[in-house]
Amino acid sequence: MLMEQVVRGEPSTSPKKATVSKTSATKGNQPGHPKGSKHRNKTEVVLNDTLKHIQSMLKTVLAATDGFIEI
Repeated sequence: MLMEQVVRGEPSTSPKKATVSKTSATKGNQPGHPKGSKHRNKTEVVLNDTLKHIQSMLKTVLAATDGFIEI
C-alpha cells in the first residue's frame, strides 16, 4: 500500500470531447469502415493530473512488490 499527500493546484483544462462527423452520421446503417478509412490506434488516452498521479503510484507499488507477490 502506498499513500502520498497531494496539494491541489489550479484545475487543468479537460480534454475536448469527440465530435461525430457528418459522414458517419449520414451512413449509420452501413457496416464496416468508410472508403478511404485507415486503421487508427484507439489506445491513445489523455490522462488528467489525478490519473497521472495514480499511475505513478501504481508503478511504484508494482516495482516494490516485483517478485514478492504473484498476480
